[in-house]
Amino acid sequence: MFSPLLNLFVILNIFFYIEMDQNINDFDDESNDKLELYVVLQAVMQELHALCAVAFVVIEVV
Repeated sequence: MFSPLLNLFVILNIFFYIEMDQNINDFDDESNDKLELYVVLQAVMQELHALCAVAFVVIEVV
């Protein structure tokens, strides 16, 4: 049940890292808010990925 969801978050995380790497040089002093948003979104994606991984392992064990 959670395996496709876990795969989705892995794919989204990869795309997010690629987008962030491409756009990191486009930030200047006036766009710090946008950079902060990218950092927050990255943290949220990592937390969601970790939660899905833990849920998948728990379901497989049970």
